[in-house]
Amino acid sequence: MKDLTNTQYLLGKIKSFLNISWQDTETDVELTDFIFSSIRFLDETAGVELDYELTPQNEVKTTPADSLYNSMSYLGQDLLKNRIFYLREKALDDFSKNYQSDLVKLFNLGKIYKVNKNVEQ
Repeated sequence: MKDLTNTQYLLGKIKSFLNISWQDTETDVELTDFIFSSIRFLDETAGVELDYELTPQNEVKTTPADSLYNSMSYLGQDLLKNRIFYLREKALDDFSKNYQSDLVKLFNLGKIYKVNKNVEQ
């Protein structure tokens, strides 16, 4: 799994998504655990390590594979936020059902990305 040097950035994004404006150590620890378990799940689904801190300002778009990777990372960011919402609500089984098409899309994009990346090398 990718070393996330800026966990606080992701924690802030997740708290904003969940409308959590208060500071609470227990909540932060729980959400951080959810972040790491969700990243592991999504990276395994994609078959590659996604960039959960990607913004339009730091995109790399030199090849078609890079553009595909950026698209996968944005999809991963959306799925990360929603998976954490479901984890927090103790409804993870509903996440898989409700986001099945997005998870399949992420899986397929990961396969295509690997092929494109191998062709480029």
